[in-house]
Amino acid sequence: IQGRRPIKVDLGNGIADCTLSGTEPSFKNAKIGIVTEAMMAQNGQKPIKNPVIHFDELDKIKSDRQYSAENVFYAMLEKNTARNFMDNYLELNIDASGVNYIFTANTLEKIPKPFLSRLRVFEIPDYTHEQIKEIVIDSIYKNWLTNNKMETEFLPAVLSDYIKDEILQECNDDPRAIEDAIGTVFARTMLEDPETHHAIALFS
Repeated sequence: IQGRRPIKVDLGNGIADCTLSGTEPSFKNAKIGIVTEAMMAQNGQKPIKNPVIHFDELDKIKSDRQYSAENVFYAMLEKNTARNFMDNYLELNIDASGVNYIFTANTLEKIPKPFLSRLRVFEIPDYTHEQIKEIVIDSIYKNWLTNNKMETEFLPAVLSDYIKDEILQECNDDPRAIEDAIGTVFARTMLEDPETHHAIALFS
């Protein structure tokens, strides 16, 4: 929307508060925080007041650990305190009230209620079996071809319904396991030409 990619942060890795608000200059490898970084000029573009930061795996945030980022989030998500958000590296208060945050999670159960009260929550239902078969597999298959540097001229542009059913059976309709399932089914359908002894993909 704004002509630049959002910054994406995986909260499942247990990020520290200084990742968001910057490290004090006296520390080795000190740097500015993600909030400030998102607002700064980059790649010849001007600074931006309302960048997008995407935090994934919110349900895995470790609030009980020392220097947890959770307390910083509370300051970030309140407009009044966000207007005077402290970046420890710059040792300055910056107006971060225009920053847009997107949080994604697999479940709401492990997210503290005070945190949820500061967010607008959209519950997105899981894919149906038909949606995975008709839409999701096609998209992941294209990525699989690219990621594995496959010679696409020797493989079908679109998988057959029979192969899609094989893939769904292999991954038990789990979208996260589809790419591995494609590789498994691909290997399973490989045969050897009895004359040339070359591998033949019966993927289609």
